[in-house]
Amino acid sequence: MAINFTICITYFYKRDNIFDLINELNLEKNIDLELLIRNDNPKEKLILKNHPRIKVINNNNEPLGEIESLKYLVRNSTGKYICLIADDDLINSKIFKLIRDDKFSKQCYLSYSSTKLETFGKEFKSKNYSYVETLNKYLEHSLHLSGTVGVIYEKNLINKIFRNLKIDKYLLDTYLLFKILDTSNVVFPHNYGFNNLSTSQISSKIIDNKIFIQDYFNLIREINNTNLLLKFILFIIDKYYSLVHRDKKKKLSNFFNFLKLNLKLKKLKLYQKFFIIIYSLKYFLKLFFKAI
Repeated sequence: MAINFTICITYFYKRDNIFDLINELNLEKNIDLELLIRNDNPKEKLILKNHPRIKVINNNNEPLGEIESLKYLVRNSTGKYICLIADDDLINSKIFKLIRDDKFSKQCYLSYSSTKLETFGKEFKSKNYSYVETLNKYLEHSLHLSGTVGVIYEKNLINKIFRNLKIDKYLLDTYLLFKILDTSNVVFPHNYGFNNLSTSQISSKIIDNKIFIQDYFNLIREINNTNLLLKFILFIIDKYYSLVHRDKKKKLSNFFNFLKLNLKLKKLKLYQKFFIIIYSLKYFLKLFFKAI
């Protein structure tokens, strides 16, 4: 039977989550599905039980990182549709039947995702929001969406996005989400994705501040709506505060410099810049009192 779906899985840390993901994908039932797993860690060899539709690529050289690993997996995929996922996350196998029933008519299929296992796979009731409304809800944390978890791409679409990708290392989920919300004609009203925040925090490394800021501002250039831009900046300030804690040095100065760069944005109005300053004060105070 022809392969309709390739699940592209990135792996680095030795942990058992990948077995939960493989079980959830149910290869015996989904016979048009293949798994490509790239282990980017040259110090750990991933060995799985042999299966004709599971291929493991163990890296023996310098790690490529998440984005280059995903590009590699997509290039080597045979499916018409692609799922991008880390080994510690999950995608509900029911989504594949819904896509088959839709006769593969859309470029992208998006579902909501959950950070709680008890709501994974369950119905998520929401209104039919516009592109801007959906992004606003996402940035306000009232809708949990991702550009990877719970998303199935037509291969031509993800190839096109990767060819024009303007980020090197960080914020891939958000970048992809911005790209697909206006082309995704189907948003399944279920939590078909599970984002494992506990293992994501464990595997997080100290960030490369220079590359993060470069990726962040490349992403910001994609946003023309100033109200949306403001919400995105506040959304990232929340994330950036937690990111700077991974570095033992320059926490306060890095946060201050990040804020300054945002305040220089010409797209923002004066009152929006003032709001960003007020919003950031709580983080400055936390960093200041922890530094003394």
